[in-house]
Amino acid sequence: MSEYRHQLEVFNDSTEAQALAFQMDLLERWLRVKALRAQRLELYSLSRHHQIGDDVLREVLGELDLSEAKLGVVK
Repeated sequence: MSEYRHQLEVFNDSTEAQALAFQMDLLERWLRVKALRAQRLELYSLSRHHQIGDDVLREVLGELDLSEAKLGVVK
């Protein structure tokens, strides 16, 4: 994402550049949300298979909740 942002800075402040920047921000947010949800699913799987304890599950889920809140994710 930083590579694309750098290219936009070089590009200019045109309406087209702003629209592209907005689309890239949406894509980045979407990818982050997908990654967080994949992490959450993996945590539940690890817990079901007794590879992590409840305390670890709760702690990491709390961190994922905070990350999702920062992204404005609505469950």
